[in-house]
Amino acid sequence: MIDRTPTGTAGAPAEPTAIGELADSRRVRIGLIAMLFVIVVATLAGLSLATLAMFEDALAPALARKAGTVGELMAGRLARTVALGVPIDRMVGLDAFVANRLDGHPEIHRVTLHDHDGRLLYERSFEPDPHAAATGRAPAHDPARDPVRRFPVTVGDREVATLAFALDPDWLAREFNQIFYDVLTIFCVSLLLTFEIIYIVLRLHIETPIRQVVALLARARAGSFRHVAVAPARDEIGRSVAALNRLIRDLHHRRAALAARVAAIGPRLPAAVAHDLATLTARLGAAPERLVLSSPSDLRLPLFVFFFATELSRAFLPLFAAALAPDDGLVPRSVAVALPMIGYGLVAVVLTPVAGTLVDRWGARHLFLVGLVPTVAGLAGQGVAGGLWALVGWRAVEGVGFALVSIAALGYIQTVTTPDTRARGAAVYAAAFVTAGICGTLIGGVLADRIGYGPTIGIGAVLAAVSAAIVWSELPDLGGGRAAAARLGRGDFRRALAAPRFLAVALLVGVPAQMIASGYLYYAIPLLLNDAGLTTATIGRVMMVYFLANLVVTQGAAPLADRVGHHAGFAGGGLVVAGFAALVPIVWFELWPIVASVVVLGVAQAAGAPSRGALMIRECGQITGVAPGAAISLYRLIERLGAVAGPIATAALVDTLGLKAAVAATGGLVAGTGALYLLAARRAADRA
Repeated sequence: MIDRTPTGTAGAPAEPTAIGELADSRRVRIGLIAMLFVIVVATLAGLSLATLAMFEDALAPALARKAGTVGELMAGRLARTVALGVPIDRMVGLDAFVANRLDGHPEIHRVTLHDHDGRLLYERSFEPDPHAAATGRAPAHDPARDPVRRFPVTVGDREVATLAFALDPDWLAREFNQIFYDVLTIFCVSLLLTFEIIYIVLRLHIETPIRQVVALLARARAGSFRHVAVAPARDEIGRSVAALNRLIRDLHHRRAALAARVAAIGPRLPAAVAHDLATLTARLGAAPERLVLSSPSDLRLPLFVFFFATELSRAFLPLFAAALAPDDGLVPRSVAVALPMIGYGLVAVVLTPVAGTLVDRWGARHLFLVGLVPTVAGLAGQGVAGGLWALVGWRAVEGVGFALVSIAALGYIQTVTTPDTRARGAAVYAAAFVTAGICGTLIGGVLADRIGYGPTIGIGAVLAAVSAAIVWSELPDLGGGRAAAARLGRGDFRRALAAPRFLAVALLVGVPAQMIASGYLYYAIPLLLNDAGLTTATIGRVMMVYFLANLVVTQGAAPLADRVGHHAGFAGGGLVVAGFAALVPIVWFELWPIVASVVVLGVAQAAGAPSRGALMIRECGQITGVAPGAAISLYRLIERLGAVAGPIATAALVDTLGLKAAVAATGGLVAGTGALYLLAARRAADRA
């Protein structure tokens, strides 16, 4: 048998103060993480600097060799043409010849051809960065700085012409900058991944075993010897746990031997001895039970890997959809790129109430594993999708898995926490999502540039399978059959939708917050930056700053909102700021202003999120005749409609207004709803 004790559960035996002071696992964990963090940062920084130095030393010579090879091949082809009797000054089709040969060689800025007397026969220039004006990424080009490579066109012993390449001196700097950002990306992701791994390893092999020892000793002090701990690896802590287990099992063996001897005495057994034996049996139990200390942190590693897998396509999903969209005109491009997100969101909306029922019936671990099956299948299908509708279908399959896994994770957190510790449990879910959002978006953008969209999503399928393996081997099975959660009925819908304050929070706060994230960040940002000529790696870095800003601000937003006590102001004000952030592209369409708008969006969303949750809980608890749990389910259902409405609303306006204006219109709508909620909340406060 297994005793599953949630961390912080009321009624658990109190730990002795002395033991708690001697085995301060939290202090041990923080100290070790800090020490390892410094070591890892120094190591990764050294590797990154060495990698950059290697690229810098190798890039310029490689560029010179590449240009030399192309020039010699072109000069040789021209020489063969002249040898066939075509005069060098009467050649036709040079534009097509040059364009074909220089395709994929952006470092060559200008091509010239002079005859043996120095007369210019042909000249063609290439724009080194056609999108520089739009993004503000490069200074004005100065032709006088161009290094020139010359290649003689020789027929026999006679030089009939000279082919010359003017190399773009800024190309090498831009290429090195791209490599620098890629290395920096890998550094940041490696740091976050290492931190996650260190956290999990320390928790599994140090903190949890220490807590098990403390719990066993606390039970022993209280007179209970019914449990043995799950022995970890064979280290010092593991040997201590194993020694305690041996002592407890030895007590059980002695009790069994004593019971056998007592049973042989039969009716002559004195009543006092029978009473003592019964007391001993109550303390020891029939057989030792396994003690499993469950906590929300059990989910951290599998959730992180799962979210990492699903976030790999975040930076390029609209671009992937656009590449697969047919040219038959039946579906406008603006709508086609939104369809994978729309299908995904609709599936999540439909399955939200169903998944809540399934987690009660099957248990969180079982539902988590079930949800990973369509996740793996959906990601694998997207990786090999050959058309838009296949991508949409497989994306919807992935949405089924995401809905089931997210509800299973929240159900697990609800099971292993108390009302006093539930917020900290929810923070584990949020931390896994945000950290994976940073890593997945960054790495996905870099991989898509290097290996393509489909293979990158295929890697996500492999990671989702890894998450399943972690759940199977590490996540405790808490079983199903919990008390049935409050379920939505028709009467609940009717009564909740008749509550004006509930509707105000759901429609004016919850839905717009989802709309601005899905409509601006997930739908429009990849398209805007791709149209500006930026790579998917750069798009991933720009989107990453949203998650980074969210991660930083979230830590202090909730305490600040609670201290100020004006949740309506934080929720509505956050929407106003987020809406105005979406106006930046139409006012100032350059790279860094757009990056700033994404940062502002992340800050505004993170600042308003705790207050949105507080308002939701308050209003859901005040609907007459509807259980709070059922009202929260309905709120989540309405809120997720905003994630679907965001790309729909933006895409519907693109063909009429253009992408920038459509984004601005969506931002204006969100800012307007936030202002409307602030006004409504103020009037309600005045009436009160």
